[in-house]
Amino acid sequence: GIASTPTDCRNYVSLTQNCYRFTPIWTKPEDILRIHGVNERISLKNYLQAVGFFLDLIQTSCGAESPN
Repeated sequence: GIASTPTDCRNYVSLTQNCYRFTPIWTKPEDILRIHGVNERISLKNYLQAVGFFLDLIQTSCGAESPN
């Protein structure tokens, strides 16, 4: 499923109300224990999907057309 762990947004709420409180990564139950831990990692495929998601989100929010 999608990770439902606290995000770094809590560090920025005093600066803006416009925080997205999610991380678009797919995890397995055993992955949850590694988030923010010594052995934190995600797959390269998962990383590239997250980067693509944020790129699309930013471009769409700015009125730019998605390259896809």
